[in-house]
Amino acid sequence: MMRLRTRLVGSSPRVLGVYQDGVREFIGRKLRLTGRLSGVAEMLVGSIGKIARNTTGDRRRKTVRLIVGNAGGCWIARVRLLIKLGVMYGCNP
Repeated sequence: MMRLRTRLVGSSPRVLGVYQDGVREFIGRKLRLTGRLSGVAEMLVGSIGKIARNTTGDRRRKTVRLIVGNAGGCWIARVRLLIKLGVMYGCNP
């Protein structure tokens, strides 16, 4: 006989079968959960990678918008020159 907590459990085939079924069910659930979590982890890694790649591009776009907004009535060629030079304030004729 084996002592579990306060009850005595005999080694009858029925009792052993119940525990074996419980273990099999637990293993099956564990495998499914592991599969789901690994899928979620892959999605998060992909999302973080996209965010990390896009931050520099977003900064450039915002800078260009600021330059164009501050350039006001300057000629397009002048705005392009400002963008190439990286000047972030209004044009000085």
